[in-house]
Amino acid sequence: MEQIEQGEAPSGPTTQEYVAAHGESRKKRIVADKRRPRRSHTPTFKAQIAVAALQGEASVTDLSQRFDVHRNQITQWRAQLLERAAELFDGLPEKPGRVRR
Repeated sequence: MEQIEQGEAPSGPTTQEYVAAHGESRKKRIVADKRRPRRSHTPTFKAQIAVAALQGEASVTDLSQRFDVHRNQITQWRAQLLERAAELFDGLPEKPGRVRR
């Protein structure tokens, strides 16, 4: 969580870093050279971003800019976290005398 608070994204290069390393394309018809390679984020990174989005301390747009992740992706991660939250507690043993609701 400290990395998120400090604004560090433990994933691939930002768009600016990628363009700086590979240079601008001379011809506009070559769009593929400008695009950044597909990134994969760690489950921990996704969870931290989703929790930050749920807390509401920063807007999805702010998180998107801070961590260089599209806002739609953050919205999807937040929805996935909400959908699967109940699974975390599904296999826990019940306390005697308690009725499951």
